[in-house]
Amino acid sequence: MDSAALYRELVSVDPGFAETLDSTKSQRLVRGLSVFRGTGRPISSFFASVAPAFQYEVVVLGMTREALYERINSRARAMIDAGLLEEAAGLLESGFDRSLSPLKTIGYTEAFDFLEGRIVSRETLEHLLMRNTRRYAKRQMTWLRRYGEAAILEYTASSSSLVDAIMRRMNS
Repeated sequence: MDSAALYRELVSVDPGFAETLDSTKSQRLVRGLSVFRGTGRPISSFFASVAPAFQYEVVVLGMTREALYERINSRARAMIDAGLLEEAAGLLESGFDRSLSPLKTIGYTEAFDFLEGRIVSRETLEHLLMRNTRRYAKRQMTWLRRYGEAAILEYTASSSSLVDAIMRRMNS
């Protein structure tokens, strides 16, 4: 069944959820239909506005873009040095298909492309891994910004100062 057919079926059972989706993103369409078939309830019914039973505050840990990019770059190099390529090769040799959802993530995608010859140098592999991770981090920050009431706290290496800042915020 193609995405268009999945979308039409979802519209018929859960138009509210369907209108929030990109009709070409079959994974979310399938999820909406699976919930409906499994529970008899549209997935949107699980998102109904219910007052939380407790008080909460959204806290976002932030850092300067420069610091974030340096951490991303260091992490990308460390992943490769720690055996990302060997791990990816082992998965392929064990018969896992790279089209499996957990293997379509940043890191594995680039490693598989390297192993299959689509990326020809370690330098290019590092560059793509860093770039794709930075783009993902940017999407995460964009998503978190929709919580206008969120407290954005500057991340520091000291976890105790971070805990102190959160506790001050909660007690104010």
